[in-house]
Amino acid sequence: MNFNDLKKGAEEALNKTVEGAKDLADKAVDEAKKLGDSKVAQDIKKGAEDALNKTVDGAKDLADKVTDKFKK
Repeated sequence: MNFNDLKKGAEEALNKTVEGAKDLADKAVDEAKKLGDSKVAQDIKKGAEDALNKTVDGAKDLADKVTDKFKK
């Protein structure tokens, strides 16, 4: 397996992770909307957004580490 294949695989994994995290966040926000503008709904929305951001950051960090490892 060459570097370009690894890079492509890491990018695909990152994209799928981001898509999955966005889908989960959207579902959480939709459920929160059903509760209205309550404090609980806002907390759910914020938690979903925070989880999405952490998931994306973690996936990017992992992809960078894999890419860096194979550059050496």
